[in-house]
Amino acid sequence: MAFIFMVTAPSMMPVKVSWLVAERYIFFGSLGFCLLLGIILENIWRKQKLVAVGFLGILVAGGATRVVLRNIDWQTNHKLWVNTCQVSPNSHNAWNNIGDDYDKLKQYDNAIKGFSQSTVIKPNYADAYHNRANIFFKIGRLDLARDSYNTTLYYSSTLYQTYISLTQIDLIEKKFDLALTHAQKAVELQPGNPQAIYVLGVVNAQMGNKQEARKIFESILNDFPNFQMARQALFELGR
Repeated sequence: MAFIFMVTAPSMMPVKVSWLVAERYIFFGSLGFCLLLGIILENIWRKQKLVAVGFLGILVAGGATRVVLRNIDWQTNHKLWVNTCQVSPNSHNAWNNIGDDYDKLKQYDNAIKGFSQSTVIKPNYADAYHNRANIFFKIGRLDLARDSYNTTLYYSSTLYQTYISLTQIDLIEKKFDLALTHAQKAVELQPGNPQAIYVLGVVNAQMGNKQEARKIFESILNDFPNFQMARQALFELGR
């Protein structure tokens, strides 16, 4: 029985070193469990062969039924995460993942509920706040999106994607100084990321700093010649 605890220990550690829902971790543990059942069946067989056969039949039938049901759960991502949330309602990861799945299905109300439930279970879970903000942005609720992005940064100030997303809202609302601050912070966190640098160039372009924007886009193409958005932005500046 110790096999089960040995192989699942990495997924139970406070420091994340393995994926929590990977069922392959239990394969070796299943071997230990089967050996235990084999010992029990052997002892029963020596005393009552018919009882041992009946017990084995029940185990095989039950195991086969469970395999079929579990395969149904794995048919789609949606079925998997719905089932996971049902059996593990206190898993913030499960609720975050089902929110992501509802997002892909364009069921935005349910996506917001999933991400919100994730934050209820783990109030400092920055990823769920960021993901929920993305949904608010998609449905046009920029006020709620900004609030959720800011909450994300409160719990994790190093998510450069959140600064990029805030920059998008700033540009829409014509808050150029704030957009510049957020874009610069994204580049500070990811100095070699072409996307972050590109956003900084866009901000400068919209602020009228065309020379600075041109330098930024040219620097991107020097390091990433195939970054088409920067090439298109240079073309737009040259017209």
